[in-house]
Amino acid sequence: MTMRFYYVFLVAAVAFWACVDAASEATTEVAATSIYDIRLLRDDNKADEVAEERGLNVKSITNLDKLKKMVGVDNLKKVKNLFKSKITPGTLLSWEKKGVRAESAFTKLKLDKVSSDKLFNNPDFKVWFAYSNVVHKEPEQVMVNFLTGHYGEITLTRMIEKATEVSKTKEMATALQQQQMKTWAGLGMTDDLVFASLTLDRNLDGLLTNPNFNAWTKFVDNFAEKGKQDASLIDTLRLHFPDKALLPLFKTAQKTKETEAMGLRLENALIAQYRLHKPQIRKPQA
Repeated sequence: MTMRFYYVFLVAAVAFWACVDAASEATTEVAATSIYDIRLLRDDNKADEVAEERGLNVKSITNLDKLKKMVGVDNLKKVKNLFKSKITPGTLLSWEKKGVRAESAFTKLKLDKVSSDKLFNNPDFKVWFAYSNVVHKEPEQVMVNFLTGHYGEITLTRMIEKATEVSKTKEMATALQQQQMKTWAGLGMTDDLVFASLTLDRNLDGLLTNPNFNAWTKFVDNFAEKGKQDASLIDTLRLHFPDKALLPLFKTAQKTKETEAMGLRLENALIAQYRLHKPQIRKPQA
């Protein structure tokens, strides 16, 4: 069994379960004529080996354990007309053979018609994510580059961050978020540059509840100098907002469960700067 065939089959499984999840169906009637033999899924060691090699948690995405326990699974040969977009596994195999890239597959799956706030919950997005892993050596980079061009940096960052907070989309979103941040770091973007690029410097009100602020703090935690992440956070904030406005913001944030931990963290970081007698240096206002 070739690696290509194995992965295209996994895409078929992704599509199958995406549709089952979307419809909340316990069972699905399928045709008995052959395209793929479901018994391939029984080779758990092979699944683990390939998943590790590609950096993709195949079992989590495709629900292999559920699939193997389905009544009549040994007779399941073909998953047809289960795709939201009416595209069959055979279609995906044809695309792969023709060299259809992820960018084109996105349009073919009509994901370009899906609103940004619904993309990650769309069943066909799971199919697209898995298909991208089939056809590209660096799938996350390809997907992030494409999605950035399609939605823009600010919107995509918000989309990804929100998706990391939902169990069904967390794994995909986390993979894309990690790649997005690697891209920022690879471009030499500083903490402050990312902060400004996400337009977090424009409004202090609601800053700590902004999904893009959460994404930015993750970037700082992962890429700032080890042991100096808190200092990096507060230094950037002090560049853009006066201390007299920051401290009340941090105090207020501690009254809400959602922002309590971050409010306390930032207050302590600000106090640490005071103890070091580090004066505030503001960026010139435009």
